[in-house]
Amino acid sequence: MSIVLGREPAIPPVTQSPEAIDLSNQLLAHQRKSAALHQEARQLAIASLG
Repeated sequence: MSIVLGREPAIPPVTQSPEAIDLSNQLLAHQRKSAALHQEARQLAIASLG
C-alpha cells in the first residue's frame, strides 16, 4: 500500500492541553508506584517462602 503525496490530509501537530499533560503525569506516577509496590510484594513473598 503506497501513499501518494499531496492527497493525504496534513496531520496537525499534536498540542497537549495542560489537563492532558497533568493526567499523563499522574498516570506515569501511578505506574511507577504500582511497579514499586509489585516489587515490594514480590520481595515479601520470596522472603516469606525462604
